[in-house]
Amino acid sequence: MRFITPALLLAASLAAPAAWAQDKPDAAITVTGKQQPPVKQAERFVRQLVALDTGQLARFLEPVCPLVLGVPAAKADAIADRLRRDAEGAKVRLGAAGCEPNLVLVIAADADGFIAMMRKRHSTFFDDLQDVDLRDAFAKGPVHAWRLIEERDEDGAPKTALSDSHSSSVFGQPTQAATVNAVVVLDKRVVLDKTIAQIADYVVMRTLAGAHPPRDGAAVNTILTLFDPQAGAPPRAMTEMDARLLAGLYAIEGTGYATGQAHQISRAMAKPGN
Repeated sequence: MRFITPALLLAASLAAPAAWAQDKPDAAITVTGKQQPPVKQAERFVRQLVALDTGQLARFLEPVCPLVLGVPAAKADAIADRLRRDAEGAKVRLGAAGCEPNLVLVIAADADGFIAMMRKRHSTFFDDLQDVDLRDAFAKGPVHAWRLIEERDEDGAPKTALSDSHSSSVFGQPTQAATVNAVVVLDKRVVLDKTIAQIADYVVMRTLAGAHPPRDGAAVNTILTLFDPQAGAPPRAMTEMDARLLAGLYAIEGTGYATGQAHQISRAMAKPGN
């Protein structure tokens, strides 16, 4: 499942289109050059949103090609445009026109039912996912999100039995984790009162950053609380800290260990001018 297979596209096309209740203005990304956060604050933010027990933090190495399904074409285009703008802001490479989709958002009339249909009719779609992504894909609720992660060599090329490390660093690994593709399925009931900016920015953090909503009900100012009814009013868009985390992830070395990478990201988030 290197790219989003026709099975997902077919299943999405069979799902009932999600009505859009409101057409709200697109909120701006909130990175405004404010005073940078202290390193400790940045470290705490990263640890609350990013799992560090995965060995390495994964990110897209190939150009990102977004696709939005389940809403009218104008809305789909607007969300996809916002996804691209977010990616550009973090210096993530984007695919050219006509590229093969590797980041897909599906807004389904019944998200749980959509996933159940996929498991029944196209179960092989999930074969290569890691356990944590299987849990995220199959967990009951209005949000299902997962990424296909692949081990690459230190240059980012697919790893083979003949791959040979030439790294001289004693602090890194001869491999890096690459996100091959990512999917988010949202139930239409939870998006009807959300803006294009909110939805796109949430999807970006789940897919490009591999971030999760704050654990244990922690009070964190992040777009990832968008669908948490206990978190109060969500941000109008990606927060400055969200954007710093995303940009930091795509600025670090990919061959480090997760804890070291998190520290690198935190230092980048706290660097003046970021």
